[in-house]
Amino acid sequence: MAAGFVHINISTGGKLPTGVTGLPGAQSHNTGGRYESTMVVSGHVSGRFRLTIFPDDMNVKGRIRDGVYPIFLGFHNPKKPQESDLEVRTNGFRPVIVFNANLPVPVQSNDPKKTTSTGIHIHNGWYGWKSGMPMSEGCLLVYPDEWAKFISLFLKAYPKLSQWSVNGGWVGEAIGFAFVNA
Repeated sequence: MAAGFVHINISTGGKLPTGVTGLPGAQSHNTGGRYESTMVVSGHVSGRFRLTIFPDDMNVKGRIRDGVYPIFLGFHNPKKPQESDLEVRTNGFRPVIVFNANLPVPVQSNDPKKTTSTGIHIHNGWYGWKSGMPMSEGCLLVYPDEWAKFISLFLKAYPKLSQWSVNGGWVGEAIGFAFVNA
């Protein structure tokens, strides 16, 4: 575990997002209704952010189940990271918070056969989206206006590439735990 322990508490407060196929309000692609959850970060870094724990299509994908998950520093998508990759980005290869070292996590889906997902990260969300255009396999998406502030907390607190990438991989050090409570 890295020197600075982080605790992330995520809660929907019982709210459902809009714009998610398979949920009520699927036809409403209102950005404000898409980000139903609150994320409180405490410990080595701290802040409060909006996000969604739901994928774009609950009929094929799933949302992470309530529970406790180890979190890691890392990158979105496989590639050998470089020092220059430790910056705020909204597209392509970028720093993210990784759930369970990219190993499977349990998910809830409208498809009874869809019980796990891999490669689940906390990364930036978008202002708009279209039906049929996948947003994520089930990653947790931070409200677009809050992404830079969120990931900057971690980039400043963990400034070394060796913390974000172990042996050139796209998963780095374990930094704490995320508690998901829908």
